[in-house]
Amino acid sequence: MKLYQKEQIMKSLENAGMKIDIKPRLELKKSDNKAELYLYGDIIEDDYVWDKTKQYISSKKVREQLDNLDGEDLLIHINSFGGMTFEGVAIFNLLMDYPGNVDVQIDGIAASAASIVAMAGKTIKGRSNTMLMIHKGWTWTRGNADELRKVASMLEKIDAAADETYMKKFNGTKEELLALIGNETYLTAEEALEKGFYDEVIEASEGDPKPEASAKPEEPVKPLSLFELHRINKEKQEAARKAANLFAKFKEE
Repeated sequence: MKLYQKEQIMKSLENAGMKIDIKPRLELKKSDNKAELYLYGDIIEDDYVWDKTKQYISSKKVREQLDNLDGEDLLIHINSFGGMTFEGVAIFNLLMDYPGNVDVQIDGIAASAASIVAMAGKTIKGRSNTMLMIHKGWTWTRGNADELRKVASMLEKIDAAADETYMKKFNGTKEELLALIGNETYLTAEEALEKGFYDEVIEASEGDPKPEASAKPEEPVKPLSLFELHRINKEKQEAARKAANLFAKFKEE
């Protein structure tokens, strides 16, 4: 995911009274015959990280965690805007090669490269307020025409690799999948379930806290999707731009 997209999504959420702050976390927790691996934050190749003391997700770090296991059932928790596609593919393959059973739970969002990692789960689940985002690969580059063509060719190969990964779960046609990817699609949990990316939408358990009873029950409020929030934010920005232009016009007169 491009940095400005990540910032736009976070800004849209804040404007709607919601703040999303993914605290980086790469942690393995073991108990009895099962294990849980938390993958929160950005997916980055180790060579691109200057400060190795900061938390981030890389294929090297995931492999080190998997080396501490003996084939126990593994639950992967994901909350990530994504990052480098090849690192996501590498982590996906590491999980696919893991000798034990691997399931995935989306705790917040699995976007971009993180959505590729999620596809490694034998089952994929998340609560109704979680999301999945898929899009085409991108990069920054410069150079002459020949060099730019090489980069474009590389991106097409990256997209083809990602497409095959998604098709292992997607229950539609290849053309339908490519349309979703080309449109940079955000999927709610229900939409992800409908299209085969999720195997289950987790309902609130009996142990979850319940709201206090009121004399008059309130109408349920449907949560806005990230796409809707982004649209609202763009409308606000456009209104502010028009207001500024109008003010400038009056000032000139």
